[in-house]
Amino acid sequence: MYQCRTFPDNPSRAHHLGRTIALCLAMVTFVYPVHAANDKTDAVQQAEQQFVAGHYAEAQQLLTPLADDMAGNIRFDYLYGRVALQNQDFRTAITALMRVISVDPGFAGARIELARTYYAQGVKQFSRSSLEESRAEFRTALKQAPPETMRVVINDYLASIQRHLDVKSLLYTAYLDVGAGIDSNVNSGPMTSAINLNSIYYTLPAKTTEAAAFFAETLLGGSITFPLRDKDIDLFASVDAGARALGSNVTQDWSYNYASVNLGLRHYGEHNRKTLMINPTSINQGNHRYMDSFFVDGRWEQLLGKQDRLTYRLVGGEIHYDYLLSPHSNDGPRGSVAWTHLNDDAIHSSTELLLQLGHDGTPQCNSGCVAPLAHSLAGIGTSYTRDWLSTSRLNLSAYLELSDFGDTLFYNSRRKDNRLETFAGLSTPLSPGLSLREEIYWVYSDSNVDLYDFRRFTAKVNLRWSL
Repeated sequence: MYQCRTFPDNPSRAHHLGRTIALCLAMVTFVYPVHAANDKTDAVQQAEQQFVAGHYAEAQQLLTPLADDMAGNIRFDYLYGRVALQNQDFRTAITALMRVISVDPGFAGARIELARTYYAQGVKQFSRSSLEESRAEFRTALKQAPPETMRVVINDYLASIQRHLDVKSLLYTAYLDVGAGIDSNVNSGPMTSAINLNSIYYTLPAKTTEAAAFFAETLLGGSITFPLRDKDIDLFASVDAGARALGSNVTQDWSYNYASVNLGLRHYGEHNRKTLMINPTSINQGNHRYMDSFFVDGRWEQLLGKQDRLTYRLVGGEIHYDYLLSPHSNDGPRGSVAWTHLNDDAIHSSTELLLQLGHDGTPQCNSGCVAPLAHSLAGIGTSYTRDWLSTSRLNLSAYLELSDFGDTLFYNSRRKDNRLETFAGLSTPLSPGLSLREEIYWVYSDSNVDLYDFRRFTAKVNLRWSL
């Protein structure tokens, strides 16, 4: 017989991004005896009890030693497959459930569990072929006249599978943001105009010290993805541009506009995803060019077990500034490792820990360069994301960076900075394609050189239209 269990959301809401789709387990009253010695029968019964209690790892430990002797027994294989699925041991689950279907093709419960296994494997391992296998099994299950509650859930799965497959088809997105906010320190200047450099006190001009201002901003962008080579490789491109205008209460025009491009390739492996891209960016500040940069960014995302992922990242490139006394450039590699854990409500929340190291090398300055220096850094950060208040998405993060800039012309000792950044963001959908975004950003920089001591707080609210 069928018995459906739905958690945690209503199946009718399964189409929303970030929502857990309805899971319906086809429970079949066992009519297949276990022809085995009593000790094996007892072990299977104990495993069934552990499975019902939600102790999946313990259940698999009981069943695995019996697999060689009892493979082919429908009751055993069905239980073994379902237990392995809960432990995300996809290969074992598929093997066991396919044995059930080969003996009894009409066993609807086993077919649905097999479809669910392919689905989970496809989502976790970025596998298009597994998603297509899942779709085929679910379609076969529909032909076996399941009850209406089961039919609804199967259709939810099929819709979710199609959305995942569409991501590997030609995909485009676009967005437009308009918003406003307040920035407590638009030029990241020190809190006081009196600074000490090499025991000599200087008074900074007002335009370089801390100054607060209201601002308005506009952001727009878009992306497009082309699947290549049977859709295991994607070619993608994105463009982002924006402008921020400040209020008239600041002594220097720190308004800016920027444009940034990403162009790259992404490869989907069995348990990993690799990305290589280039990123040129240009920023204009006030009436002059502030910065041009060009970076090469490589990432390797590796799945670990059920709920964990490691992301290795290496970034290198060049930054060319056009300010102060002369243009100068700065380049060097930065490497990071990020561990991401999907929490118990998997799709609903995640936790990430980031470790970053880097060295920017010695800038190649033209004559008159004020501060030629080498910049080494070490950083550690954490972030947390979850659904909040039913419809909103909350993101919290913090990052601490320790920098050593070496000797400079400004002072006799090595400049060392400690920088702490925190961020809180909330995104709330208002209607299809329209969302409200609130963000708060706070940075604290502490340096042994007064010039680089500063605090900065930014709060803003944006409306986003997206396709």
